[in-house]
Parts: sequence; structure tokens; C-alpha cells
Amino acid sequence: MISEKELEKRFHEFLNKYYTGYSQLSYEDEYMWLEESIPSYLSNYYKAAYREPMIGDNVFFQIFSAIDSLDPKFNPFHQMMTRIEKEYGLDRDIIDVGCGYFPALSYEIAKRKKELGIEKGKIMAYDDKLVTTALSGVSLIRDKFTLATIIPFKDPVIVGRRPCKATDALIRFSSIHNLEFYMQLCPCTEHIPTEFKLNHKKTDGMSISEIYTEKLARETLPTGFTLEKEKVEERVGNSPKQVSEEVVIKTKRIR
Repeated sequence: MISEKELEKRFHEFLNKYYTGYSQLSYEDEYMWLEESIPSYLSNYYKAAYREPMIGDNVFFQIFSAIDSLDPKFNPFHQMMTRIEKEYGLDRDIIDVGCGYFPALSYEIAKRKKELGIEKGKIMAYDDKLVTTALSGVSLIRDKFTLATIIPFKDPVIVGRRPCKATDALIRFSSIHNLEFYMQLCPCTEHIPTEFKLNHKKTDGMSISEIYTEKLARETLPTGFTLEKEKVEERVGNSPKQVSEEVVIKTKRIR
């Protein structure tokens, strides 16, 4: 961890740079309960979030990653990047779907590529709520990722960290275009069809989100691909309360 003084300096430099973008965010989704502006909320609670990290990634973790204030072993985006590197390598084109306000996963991938001297492959990050306007090594697309999205790459790997409402598009797009994907599941049920939620219940430790996402991935799996599911642990601190079990679904081309 960095000192509180350094954290304050880096945080406010970042927020000043992107104040307009954060102030224009709607209060839908996780902000609907706020009685203050989003920039004020961030300023008022970032120190508490840094000292006592919450399980899972959120707007604070994205910013903490952006300002390089997290130990890599406690940075959930860095942890996911290392798994993608192991599974697919980073010397290829990568599409990051539902990247969030700041594309922290893409940022960690770009940093790692630079560290390794990898020049092959480009990174594109999609989200219609992107606040960041420019990021070295990453092409930013402030738009929803849909089945009609046109990408300039021949054979990218599609990645998504809790892509929520973009989950279906990520899976179906990968299937239609015969592309490999690596997705860390969104635990909420906002993106699950109402009829499915009414007709299914949690079973054998599986959430509705996990059941739905795995079923869709298996039903749309292209010929010549394998589908795997695994549970991974992510740590955001030393306390047992700061370790979360995440579900990953990934596909690979049979070579």
C-alpha cells in the first residue's frame, strides 16, 4: 500500500482529470441510492475503500488500479490478467467487453505487454459508460458491445470481467464468429431473462447467474471448441473476509 498522502495526491489528480466523465454518469445501477454527486461520493469514501477493501471489483478498485496504488497480489484486475496470460498468451488481439468506467483489466494487460516487450496484438475495450478518454496501448470504444459490433481483428480472444448486461452479447458474438472467450461471471441477476429466473433456483452451490451463463455457453458452443468452467480465488487483502471465489467460464479452440 502507498502512503495516505501519496494516495490522496494520485486520487485527486485522476479525479480532476476525469471529473466531467464521472459527473455525467447516471444514477442507475449501483448509484441509484446516492444523495450526492458521484464525484463527491468518490472523494468522500476512497480512503475508507482503500484501507478496508471490499470483496470484488468496483469503481474504487478501477481507480486504484489506474493510479497504480494496489499491490499486484491484491489487485483483482492484475490477478485476472495473469490467468488470461497463462491461458491464451498476450501476444494476440484482445477485446475487453463491458470494461467499466476505467478499463482496469485492459490497463493491466497493456502494462504487462509493455513489461514483456510484446508488440504483437492490440487491445480494444468496450463500454458505453467509459469515462476514460485515452489510454496508452488500448483503443477505447465508448459504446455497447452487441452482435452487430464490427471488430477489426481476425482472431481475437474476447474477455470480460463481470460484464453484466453484455454477458449474452459476449457469448453469442464469440459463437457466431468462432472466437475463444474468457469470462469472469457477473454475480448479479439483472442480465438474466425474467422467465429464466422464475423457472430456476439455486442448486448445488450454483447461483442463477452461473446456471444461466453456463447453459447459454454450452448451447452456443461452436464445433471445434471446448468449454471449461472453474472457480478461482481472488484476494484483495490479507483477511479471509477479503478473499472471494469467482466463477470463470472459458472456451478454447481444439487445435
